[in-house]
Amino acid sequence: MAAVAIMYFVFRPQIPMYGIDSLQVKAFEMRNDSKVYTEMAVVVRCENPNKKIGFKYGEDNSVSIIYSDAELCAGKFEPFLQAAKNTVMINMTLKGERELDSKEKEQFMAQQKEGKIPLVVISKIPVTPVIGEHFHQLWNVSVRANCSMVVDNIQKDKTPNISHKECSFRAHFWN
Repeated sequence: MAAVAIMYFVFRPQIPMYGIDSLQVKAFEMRNDSKVYTEMAVVVRCENPNKKIGFKYGEDNSVSIIYSDAELCAGKFEPFLQAAKNTVMINMTLKGERELDSKEKEQFMAQQKEGKIPLVVISKIPVTPVIGEHFHQLWNVSVRANCSMVVDNIQKDKTPNISHKECSFRAHFWN
């Protein structure tokens, strides 16, 4: 307990800030067999405000975009090490194919026409805080981020405007 208190006062740990910087639709095809194929390019901004703590983002990560309670597309990003007092832009391509029933298709078309399509981005990321020049690993953390947003369109080769965005984060510690 004393060691944790000392580490807190020496390192003054702060939670990194994450946000969706951009979203671009590379492909969105509604096919005759009721399936929709989606490919999106997503850029996530990751800001580390810590002066002495970096973060190692692990390989076993996943990012999904959900529409109408089902996955629209998914992918992952390359593992990387983020230094202290550093901002990183994480680029990833998410792809997927799912079936839309006639009610969902009708609902999507109405939301597209109105310019208010609700999406949820769910990320599961293994993170390890690191300190020092030789990057001493501290403990493992599993971070889960949920970002609800409303976009004005999902059309091929278009960049949707995000009109509303709300994110929540949870961390599970283990060693």
